[in-house]
Amino acid sequence: MPLVPHLPSIAFRDHIAMMKDLDALREGDDAMPVRWQIVSKRKPPEEFYDNRTDPHETRNLIDDAKHKQRIADMRAALERWTADTNDLGLIQPESKMVRERLWPPDGIQPRTSTPIPVLTGGVLTIACDTEGASIGYRKRGEASWSVYTAPVEVDPSAAYEIVAQRIGFKRSPTIELATER
Repeated sequence: MPLVPHLPSIAFRDHIAMMKDLDALREGDDAMPVRWQIVSKRKPPEEFYDNRTDPHETRNLIDDAKHKQRIADMRAALERWTADTNDLGLIQPESKMVRERLWPPDGIQPRTSTPIPVLTGGVLTIACDTEGASIGYRKRGEASWSVYTAPVEVDPSAAYEIVAQRIGFKRSPTIELATER
């Protein structure tokens, strides 16, 4: 993301007193070459450093002919990895990636299905129709959730809350289950 500087704006950090000094360096022309990353307003499209001789990564060697083959090999490895992992990071803006690749055709985030509890003889079994969803349960009023992995014996005098979540999906509604009293 070359349009993002090495030191992007972060609300908390922007209010620290030393940031005024860094902003002054950014606006001036007297910054030393080794400070270029701190004062840059954008990044180069590609960067390549020799971490042994330049541990602070101040000399970008991307155009150095001495490293041409190594850089070509690394570009090829990145292309293979991007294809192998179906990496979508280069689709910009992110909203386009979401609309076209993650949740086509409308870009609407799917919702995790409501969990299906079955209580038999004091043993709670929970299923969810959304493949890959994790299920959580807790006694009503408790702060912590437990991850459901297998049938569990429950307190016959308690009520339970149950929820399901799949990464990337909206979580399911939380349901309540009153055990036999």
